[in-house]
Amino acid sequence: MASNAALSLHRAPAVSGNRSQRRQLSRSLRKSGGCVAQKMYVPSDSFGGKSPERKAADALCNLFTFTAARVVQAQLQPTAMGGFASYNAGQYVDLMHHLQEYPIKDGNEWLMRLMRKNQMLAVRIMEVRKAYSADDFEWEMCKLMANDKLNAGNAKLMQNFAMETFEKAAKTTEAPP
Repeated sequence: MASNAALSLHRAPAVSGNRSQRRQLSRSLRKSGGCVAQKMYVPSDSFGGKSPERKAADALCNLFTFTAARVVQAQLQPTAMGGFASYNAGQYVDLMHHLQEYPIKDGNEWLMRLMRKNQMLAVRIMEVRKAYSADDFEWEMCKLMANDKLNAGNAKLMQNFAMETFEKAAKTTEAPP
């Protein structure tokens, strides 16, 4: 167990590409005397045949679709001061009805349904989600926050488990014989 933990701390740099490209890079590094730690094995059936990265990418695409829909919703509604940003009553109503009728489970399916009702609105949301992903989403911040949350969660779990263990031990020593 300790050797697995040690391996997970010293990893080779992430390499994009398919499995054969990564294997080829690994072989060339070993031949050149470079030390390459193996990546963790994730069974191929873990996420319906998808890699964890692909599963996360799917979730992010859905998040970006939802985010873009909310951005466009805010752009289409009248402002609080009585002025109009890019108010379009028809598109605003279409978007609100579509959001209520179809929760975003799969962003692409959701957009395809919207495209059949209002093509211009769907294209606008597609452009916003593309721009948000490319320009506005804080990828590094997301990675840092995910790692921080995992570390804090692990620490809290271990702390709670230790407390439970100590409480059980204290109860068994206090119990009369």
